[in-house]
Amino acid sequence: MKSTYLLSIVRFKRVIKKFGCDILHAHSASSYGLLGSLVNFHPYVISVWGNDVYNFPQKSSFYSNLIKYNFKRCDLILSTSKIMAKETSKYSPKGIIVTPFGIDIEKF
Repeated sequence: MKSTYLLSIVRFKRVIKKFGCDILHAHSASSYGLLGSLVNFHPYVISVWGNDVYNFPQKSSFYSNLIKYNFKRCDLILSTSKIMAKETSKYSPKGIIVTPFGIDIEKF
């Protein structure tokens, strides 16, 4: 975890207010996820990308609890695969929406 994220909270809150944001979307459950959690803006979405749920929580119980905290604070969790959603569910009881990469060639 980088301390610069924590030092950016006040500035980040100002940016959100200035632009009149409708939604906050963190593209990582770890570092950006923590920043989003501490800003306390809703609706708040976290997208998991792999390292943040496969490796980061394995470093220590502190990191595992940090991921759980971030998921508890968010309104929605997104994953790009079913297997990553399954891994994510180890850290949150919330439902996880799977939005896979690619296109359905039967539809398009």
